[in-house]
Amino acid sequence: MYPSNPTPELLRGRAGTAAIAPHLPSGRFSVAREMLSTLETLTNAGRRHCMAKVVVFIEGQVALVAPEVGESRCDAAMACLEQLKRESSRPLPDVTTFRSRADDLIGLLAPLGASTGR
Repeated sequence: MYPSNPTPELLRGRAGTAAIAPHLPSGRFSVAREMLSTLETLTNAGRRHCMAKVVVFIEGQVALVAPEVGESRCDAAMACLEQLKRESSRPLPDVTTFRSRADDLIGLLAPLGASTGR
């Protein structure tokens, strides 16, 4: 269903070393994570709507950090986002898989957003 976890590719810096230091997520990332945590309590239509909002949020964050992370890592994030989009548009989306993938991407983006002041 989903490609292999993009985490290793997204974490690599230009020299092949870890590019992300652990930081606490800022408020906007916390809100996205809160939305993910409520998915199981929603109707199917509500789930799809909430998932679509999370996807749009992540897309915006990827666009903000794209100049700093490089094309290959941005492409890996966008490939994962495409999978998230497909899942969110399904009549019966897989909440567990969607939440896991979205949370992984948010976890990667939060420190980048914090380091760029966005």
